[in-house]
Amino acid sequence: MAYLKIKSKKLEGNRLEIRAYAYDSQVVGGKQVQFPVNNFGVCRDRRDANERFRKWLPTYNKANALKALNHPDPTLKEFADDYLLRNEQLTGGKRQAKASLKHLLRHLGRYRLSQITKRVVLDYRDTRRNEPILQRGKNTGKSPSHKTVNHELSVLSSVVRKALELERLDEHPFLKVGVGLKRNFFLKVDKNPRPALTRQEFVALMANIPEERSRVVTLLYAVTGMRQGELINLRLTDIDLDQNRITFRAPKTDDFRTQAIPTVLRPVVEKLLTHVPLRSGWQERKPHQMTWVLCNQRGEQQKTPGKDFMTQAAQRAGIRKHVTPHILRHSFGSHAANLVSTWELKDLMGHRNISTSEIYVKNFKTPNVATADKIADSYGIDPGLIASMVGLQGKIQRKRMRGWLGDPEGAKDMEPILNRIIRFVELAMKQGVFGQKMVPEVGLEPT
Repeated sequence: MAYLKIKSKKLEGNRLEIRAYAYDSQVVGGKQVQFPVNNFGVCRDRRDANERFRKWLPTYNKANALKALNHPDPTLKEFADDYLLRNEQLTGGKRQAKASLKHLLRHLGRYRLSQITKRVVLDYRDTRRNEPILQRGKNTGKSPSHKTVNHELSVLSSVVRKALELERLDEHPFLKVGVGLKRNFFLKVDKNPRPALTRQEFVALMANIPEERSRVVTLLYAVTGMRQGELINLRLTDIDLDQNRITFRAPKTDDFRTQAIPTVLRPVVEKLLTHVPLRSGWQERKPHQMTWVLCNQRGEQQKTPGKDFMTQAAQRAGIRKHVTPHILRHSFGSHAANLVSTWELKDLMGHRNISTSEIYVKNFKTPNVATADKIADSYGIDPGLIASMVGLQGKIQRKRMRGWLGDPEGAKDMEPILNRIIRFVELAMKQGVFGQKMVPEVGLEPT
């Protein structure tokens, strides 16, 4: 019979994180062996965990659970729950991995892991690339990005590797020797420049933010380059004034990083330890507000700091870019790329891959004109040649504007036509069709 197991973990601020799991047992070789059958995730309290277990228990079938557990080659749907239960560090974060698994199960859930061959993976990739995105049941007219499809393929490969580790598979079904995931399956992802604010735009933005709390949030985003999730989860204990550093905990990467407190920001950080920024000013912290750096009157986290006021302030400042909290992170990376090396930038931004940091190098990187001049001089190009080319080009353009009248050869080719026009006008004058006064205006004298 399945039973409930509750695991609690003490967090900072005397908070408890409660996770609930369903286990069952089976006698194997004369020993009682426990095995997981469901993961209920984080629960509010023990009562919530018991309620979830009570609702799930009627749907549990031990025979199916044992069949999936002992089957040497389970289906993707049978193994997905086991994968989520056993994997603490999921590819690209837990929430993103679950979203990718949802699409994988929709297309490949009935396939056994050994049946997911190279052809099946390529078909899945092409199907997802052309599949429309539905929002509330309506077709948005858009398709998943190449980056999204590539992440789903990474999760699929991670599931198969976990099955190999647990000896549920003998060999990898679609990655053989010399066949890499990125080279043979990934779609090409175009790296576009990140939107960022210049110095003048940031000054104009700050000048159009009247509220004290909004100014503090904008400064924290811009000067530290933190993500929105990192600011939401920033605690007072993460600020160490003695070491002059802040510790950021990133839900996106399930990791943390430390960064020095800039001198210009230190007075603001010192005041944040004792006061809460409000719209009209600062208020001294109460005992229930000593956990989160940004909190409301009840001491709860602010869920979306900077979501609305930045866009409105940018419109008042006349900034045409779509300013969000994340664009300030891009601005931090773009400005820092001119001052530090790419590897230092990677640590400052908290990137896992150096190629992500390299995108910011191209944003505000100042071109070195002296280097470009040295390369051009190495060819021995004569400045006089350039001047003559520019002058000749100007003559050609003027000639084209004047047409054939400015071309002597063109005028020579048109001479028979002009003679015919002159004879026609003379004949018309003799017959009285034109008046004598019109001849000088035309510019032709009668013979």
